[in-house]
Amino acid sequence: MRWRGWLADVFLGTGATYAGTAAIQAFILLGSYHKAPPPAPVTIPYVPDGTNLTSVFPSLISGITEVSVQPSVLELDIDAVLAIVVTGYLAFLPLQCWSGSFLYRRAKYVVIFLWNILMLAGTICALTYWPLQQRKPTQYMFCNPQYPPFDEISNDGWQSNLWKSSWNSTIWGIFSNTSSLIELESICFYPCFNTTQTLRQQSALEAHVVKGDLSHSSRKGLLAKVTYSQGYIYGLIALSVALNMLHLAFQIFHYPSRIPLRYVSAVWRDRGSIYRGLKEDFQNSRNKIRESICTDPLRLRTIRPLGIWKIFHARIIETWIYPVFDVVFLIILFFSVVVSPFTVIAFVTWIEWYIHNDGPPQEHIEQVGQWSPLVALGLVILSGGILRLKYYIASLEELDHEISKGEARLQELRSLRNYRDAKRTHHSGLVSS
Repeated sequence: MRWRGWLADVFLGTGATYAGTAAIQAFILLGSYHKAPPPAPVTIPYVPDGTNLTSVFPSLISGITEVSVQPSVLELDIDAVLAIVVTGYLAFLPLQCWSGSFLYRRAKYVVIFLWNILMLAGTICALTYWPLQQRKPTQYMFCNPQYPPFDEISNDGWQSNLWKSSWNSTIWGIFSNTSSLIELESICFYPCFNTTQTLRQQSALEAHVVKGDLSHSSRKGLLAKVTYSQGYIYGLIALSVALNMLHLAFQIFHYPSRIPLRYVSAVWRDRGSIYRGLKEDFQNSRNKIRESICTDPLRLRTIRPLGIWKIFHARIIETWIYPVFDVVFLIILFFSVVVSPFTVIAFVTWIEWYIHNDGPPQEHIEQVGQWSPLVALGLVILSGGILRLKYYIASLEELDHEISKGEARLQELRSLRNYRDAKRTHHSGLVSS
């Protein structure tokens, strides 16, 4: 799209506002996170292992007489938020570093820079919140043994008058009292249905009976694989972000360099001249250092140990520090070009694998939050306001370029007008004749 700037802006704007909305949702999720309450023991009837009741109750707890109740919920939006925010940030951060069009247009660069700050904060929040979801305690439902539970049920809540000072007293009070049991709107009692979420109505909470691929043992196996691979993915993300941040630092803090820091595409094209220039700089630095060290044969033995400190002299350090910066920049650029695309591919593969194995999808496109279009509209308006100031914050080179481009466009329009005016005059002359 680089030769159709308006079309590129449309797609970039769509992706940026979509990911920016997800980043704001990451702020809300992390800010509203609450730890699960302390575990409370609840006694249950003893059911021997291998009972035939598992054919009716697929996730029946057997072999124990007590479970720990900690009402909590899983916010599945964090999987999508993590995928969108991190992928967007990993794709746009190298784009800000490598794209010459972003660096040339200062207003657009400011918008992308502010957006990257938003996405960095969203990435940190999403990466922080996501592991917290993996440590959610197991949730239990308590059912009448005469009736099997529904495979899934939406939150119908439970009455506050059922509470009896503790979870054990509450649960046994419900199932030992027929009138209390009738007050339940469902067959089973779900302690987690008293929880609330910031971005959802309480009735939107759903409970699903775990079985098959979602069984406790399968979840443990999945979480073990996720925990094993999570360290590698997080480390790869940190490395990619660090390399691109260093790249940005070299672009922001200018210094005399033989490398076109702001035009990465020119580095490979001018690699020959860059190599010869660095070689010349290091040779000049070596000659300066040699000249500053005393080479008198009678004093060489006593001066040599002190000669190494000569390279840190103010007049000498300028001859070698900038070439060293150039070499460091080339190393960072090389690893950034290699690591950044690999990180995006690895992360997308990893998060999609996790979402695919974390259970069947329960939501549809109609359930997308109603507030996200307003947030996207606000981001577009803010970006448009900054771009309206592009001529006020533009550099002199950018203004000169805009003037020359405007003059060329003006000349093109004048030629078109003269052509059409001459054509109309000729047509009028034919009609008069």
